Amino acid sequence: MWTSAGGIFYKRDIWKLSLVDKLVGQQYSDNTDTTFYKLGAYNDMDFKGSVDFQNYEISLGVYNLLNSRSLASVGINDKQPIGGASVYDYANRRNSLDQYYYQPSRSFQVSVTANF
Repeated sequence: MWTSAGGIFYKRDIWKLSLVDKLVGQQYSDNTDTTFYKLGAYNDMDFKGSVDFQNYEISLGVYNLLNSRSLASVGINDKQPIGGASVYDYANRRNSLDQYYYQPSRSFQVSVTANF
């Protein structure tokens, strides 16, 4: 598994902006690298902007900007893979007890910081 990130940062006068994209490479959900539990790569892009106003900084963050909902992890509860050709074959895995974890959807954060 590997992770790579890149971004653009801008700062001028009272403004600060950043756009960062993180790419997480393919990975396996089990310890033996079973092809069945191989997960594909996914990305996550975040934006943050802020403005300084006297002794305050007001910022807005938008996380998972592209609203990617990729499969990020699988909690394996089956002793052996049940049904389907891969972990992505949901329709044929109805009897599986494995737990699927997806990227969280887009979220927002607004904050105000006071400097004394």
